[in-house]
Amino acid sequence: MDNEPTEDTPRPRSAVKRILMVIAMAITAFHLFASFLWIAPASTMREVIPGDLLSKYMIPMWGQSWSVFAPEPINGDYYFDVRAVITTDTGEKTTEWVRATDVELDHSTYKLFPPRSAGLGIGVASDIKGSWEDLPDDQKAIVELDYFKGDDSVDRLENKLEEYDDPENTVPGYLESEHTATAYATQVAK
Repeated sequence: MDNEPTEDTPRPRSAVKRILMVIAMAITAFHLFASFLWIAPASTMREVIPGDLLSKYMIPMWGQSWSVFAPEPINGDYYFDVRAVITTDTGEKTTEWVRATDVELDHSTYKLFPPRSAGLGIGVASDIKGSWEDLPDDQKAIVELDYFKGDDSVDRLENKLEEYDDPENTVPGYLESEHTATAYATQVAK
């Protein structure tokens, strides 16, 4: 009667239950730590988690940031307008502008699980705007000339941009952003 469990003494948990509890606690601890690192202002502490593991873990489901509470909160309203030039029997015709980002936002508004593509246009618009702002003034003026006619428009734009100094090597980043924006606009137009 000394070694037998009574109703008042708890039975020991099985090894499987203990292992599952330890795994659950480890996952919870990692999630709390990752959330703390992600929510806190950016610092070198984020380097504790190697590579881009932290952003790959946080962004799809848990993404948050302090930018709303920053001294200068984000106050931009990015949008992406698209129109197409189509060939008809009477020649080329330019369509009306379509705000692609509004269509995407309609897919995410009041949806518990919006599609991942719901913010694509805003991301593309934000990226090309940031790349354009990084350009030196000479290159900005060239981009504003709208090199969009003809099959060689991208080559002409690239050659013209390379004629001027680019001390911070921002032109390749801009051209990549413009290529992405063109591909996105082409898909919307289709």
